Order: sequence, then C-alpha cells, then structure tokens
Amino acid sequence: MFALFVVGMVLGFAAFFAGEWCLLVWLFSRIGGWSRLAQRYAATQQPSGTIYSRQTAELGLMRYRSCLTVGMSPEGLYLKVWPMFRLGHPPLLIPWADVSQPKEVSKFFHQHAEVALGSPPTAVLRLPVQLLDPLRQAQR
Repeated sequence: MFALFVVGMVLGFAAFFAGEWCLLVWLFSRIGGWSRLAQRYAATQQPSGTIYSRQTAELGLMRYRSCLTVGMSPEGLYLKVWPMFRLGHPPLLIPWADVSQPKEVSKFFHQHAEVALGSPPTAVLRLPVQLLDPLRQAQR
C-alpha cells in the first residue's frame, strides 16, 4: 500500500511539473513577442543558409540563453528554440524586408546587434554582437 502511495506521489509530481513547465514556456512566448511574430512568420521548414546554433538572444522582455538557433538565408532571418522550449515557439522565418537594418547597441556594458522584427515592427531582437556583420551581409 505504501509503495502505491509513493508511486502515486511521484507520478503526481511529474504531471504537475510537466504542466507547470508547459504553462511557463507558453507564457514566455507571449511575454517576449514570439507568439505575435509566429502568427505571421511561422516557418514550415529550415531554409538553406548559414546556421548559428546555441545562441543567446533577447526578444522583447525574454532572454533565450544558449537555446536559440539563428539562420541567415536569402529567404530571411530564421529563428528556432530547442525542442524543450518549443511550446508556443514555432520556428520563425522573417523575410529580410521585415527585418530592420541591424545596429550595434550597448546595454549594461555589453554590445549587442539589434534589429526590429515585423512590418510594422512587432518586437526587438538583440543578438550577440558577433552576428552583426553576418546579419548585414545576409540582408544585402
């Protein structure tokens, strides 16, 4: 009887944790602006081009630390998060016409590449400054 109780507690905790995780990840997509971008720019497949994996970025109020794939292709800017964060975060492919010219900005003594996404602009994306030149080249 005690073993059944323990198994029930473990399964209950696992279900609770999974539910909380799903809710938080879904909320993050709303807070940062990913869900608004996904309404217009959801990607069905990964485009060809240069891929930078395990990138850290800020989208709106959310920070995606080392879990973002950034792609730069002739079709546009591609963004995808790791599968464990995917709920509410479908991959995005934003055409270059809807990506502002990248600029270098300083925030809390750190340099970032910053672009506005969407037409009209819906969210601001801050990427590592090392991606500034590749962004500029891909937009040409």
